[in-house]
Amino acid sequence: MNEIKPISITVQSTDRSYSKLYNDLEKLNFKALHLKYPTINYGNKESATTSKTRGKWTLCKAIQGHESDDINDQYSLFQHSMKWVLICGQCVGMNPVSGILEKEVSNIKFKYFSWRFLYGALLCFFQITASILCLFKLYRTFVSVRLLALLSFYSAIGINTFSFIRIGKKWPALLLSMYKTNLDEYIDLNLKVKCTAAMGIMLILAIVEHILSLISNMIRGLHCQDEPYNFYRAYLEHSFSWLFEIGIPFSLPLGIVMQVINLICIISWSYSDFFIVCIGFYLTSILEKINTKVTSSRDKCMPPAFWKQLREDYTQAGRLVRNFDNAINGVIFTSYANNLFFICLQMFNVLSHRYKEKPSAAPCPNLPSGPFGGYENVIYFTYSLSFVLGRFLAVSLITSGIHTASNEPASALYDIPSTMYCSEVQRFIEQVHGDTLALSGLQFFYVTKSLVLTVASTIVTYELVLLQFNGEEMVHKN
Repeated sequence: MNEIKPISITVQSTDRSYSKLYNDLEKLNFKALHLKYPTINYGNKESATTSKTRGKWTLCKAIQGHESDDINDQYSLFQHSMKWVLICGQCVGMNPVSGILEKEVSNIKFKYFSWRFLYGALLCFFQITASILCLFKLYRTFVSVRLLALLSFYSAIGINTFSFIRIGKKWPALLLSMYKTNLDEYIDLNLKVKCTAAMGIMLILAIVEHILSLISNMIRGLHCQDEPYNFYRAYLEHSFSWLFEIGIPFSLPLGIVMQVINLICIISWSYSDFFIVCIGFYLTSILEKINTKVTSSRDKCMPPAFWKQLREDYTQAGRLVRNFDNAINGVIFTSYANNLFFICLQMFNVLSHRYKEKPSAAPCPNLPSGPFGGYENVIYFTYSLSFVLGRFLAVSLITSGIHTASNEPASALYDIPSTMYCSEVQRFIEQVHGDTLALSGLQFFYVTKSLVLTVASTIVTYELVLLQFNGEEMVHKN
């Protein structure tokens, strides 16, 4: 049987996809290819592949299908999976980068003079202004739970928007580093489903939480208003009291604009969380693919060069994790601080029985009971607590998967028989144990599974203090 010699290939295109096709063909075992047609029909172009031994070769249909989906490297996988997440972010002023869905990394640029940057800067200015006005009202009147919640809400969103503008400046360089990584064999084709599902579920839950908040505020803002206009005005003045109390006159167009901006802020409030979740899915998928390769090779007689290449792939994955951490660690810190505050707040509202009594209808005999029979506040605060707690757990558990996956190769490497043990395996083990691969919150903490228990104990401590303080306040009032 004659030995099959290498095949010379001529690709008459400078496009990156064709260069990638050329590289893939060089690595293929041509015994698996079929001798079918004289040329390869790749889109609107034809590239001849000539064999020195047996005429002309053509690509298998499976390879053509894989290339047609444009998922042939880590960059295209990331762009394909994060498409709707990035579009949603730009709708609420996050990550103002031009050409964010481009297939060529060189077309992705951050520009100060663009409508995306201007839109994000205006939203950030509004959110910071709202925070200042809430702080001003807090100073003029008295400390209330509702004002503290509004202050924390607008402050967290304003900081997040500013952080995503900073991420936008780093985004082209981050994607370029991803493009240059040689990790193209570790591709998880289910990543897009995971990212889209995470975004859809969190957005739907956030919108339901917002609707329940609207119903709760409407019931509290009725004040015996009979006319629809007076009712709408009372509701807006109650919801945005920090704005109208500084002397801004009420108008219907202003109320509509405030409602639209408030909806954008609600989406922004949850956007950073499912953005972090999707980044966690992506980085974990690379490490898990490497772990699968390590596990499947531990019982085989592999040369030291194999383990060296695998260790270098692990090193590149670790470098990619650090690059993402340098870009988004500010968003992670704000996310944890925001979630921790609102978990404590809503748990305090539920446990202190502040909103369990139905509102009195004595001053207003015609006051409607609402769609939930007067228990709108109870339902809202209970659901909001569940939502924020679930969001925090999702961010923590999914993102901590990076740290968990980074430690998994060690157990498989320890199982390698002594006859196949080499210095490269030893170096691999030392590298796994010698460094911490995980996302962090401004380097103050790493997102690991143990962090969930730490935060849970912190929440319990704060709740006990708040409940004790609330009990002393009630005794003092009585």
